[in-house]
Amino acid sequence: MKKIFTKNDVYNSHCYFVQYNDDYFKIVLNKYQREKGFEEINKKNTFVDNIEEIERISLSRTKRNIKEIALCNNFQYFATITISSKSCDRFSLIECQKKFKRKLKTIKKYNTNFKYLFITEKHKNGAFHFHGLVSNIPLIINENGYFSNPTLNKLGFNSFSLIKDYNKCCNYITKYITKECIRNEHNQIYISSRGLKKADKYEIPLVDLDWGFENDFVKIKEFSSSDLSINEFFQILGLYNPREFEKNYKFLGDIF
Repeated sequence: MKKIFTKNDVYNSHCYFVQYNDDYFKIVLNKYQREKGFEEINKKNTFVDNIEEIERISLSRTKRNIKEIALCNNFQYFATITISSKSCDRFSLIECQKKFKRKLKTIKKYNTNFKYLFITEKHKNGAFHFHGLVSNIPLIINENGYFSNPTLNKLGFNSFSLIKDYNKCCNYITKYITKECIRNEHNQIYISSRGLKKADKYEIPLVDLDWGFENDFVKIKEFSSSDLSINEFFQILGLYNPREFEKNYKFLGDIF
């Protein structure tokens, strides 16, 4: 005897709370999420023949990944690294990244807690340089009064600035991710150290919010704890007192 399932059995709305760090959060409501255990019988290999759409989806995913890594890892400095023509062909992406990665590996060897996330950018003259976020890197004050790293000085000019507004800086780093952004021979857009943290994600009850973004499939609200009172924060999660919150969601710690 065949069992008949309705659309509501297969697809339901689910809501998730995403914590990037102690101050920045996101709530995502998937309107039509397929339940576990339900697979299409005549599942076909779907292929998007629109190259622009493939690029858009890939770029959007990469942008989300970069923002997530940036927000979750409490980087200390915003960095700019340039390549001198004395160290290598600064117009060759392969050579520039190879030299740069080698220097990052050297720094990591003597500073095991060194963390980094870098994006490659191209000057108007065609030369390559790097922007990124770093932590636990030895710095000196150079002759121009900037923080710089002795190992990276061998590549060219480099400067490091303390991050003052963390969330704004993390949003800023994603501005380099456009259709014209630089990809290497492995189609990689960013360079990062291993073992970086990712966001914590928890399913929560369905909530009705003033959503920041909505389309046919998803609703999204991103916010900072500093933007809300503690009561507003609990109400966003569909909870109404700290004890209930602590009982169900013990992942935040003391953020208020």
